[in-house]
Amino acid sequence: MGSKVTKEDFDWAISKPKILKAADTVARFVDIRSHKFEQERGSSVASVVECYMNQYGVSEQEAYEEL
Repeated sequence: MGSKVTKEDFDWAISKPKILKAADTVARFVDIRSHKFEQERGSSVASVVECYMNQYGVSEQEAYEEL
């Protein structure tokens, strides 16, 4: 998109085109898949799984299923 984002660019992005939906799905799978690895490695970076667990007070399995 370069350094200048136009109204048309923004309108396109919020229209939820298939390519953005697909990218979102892939990103969620990657984060869920890497969650265990990052925990075992001792990483201090919070994953979407941990954020979801903390925000909604659910178990790890419930977070996986919802995400």
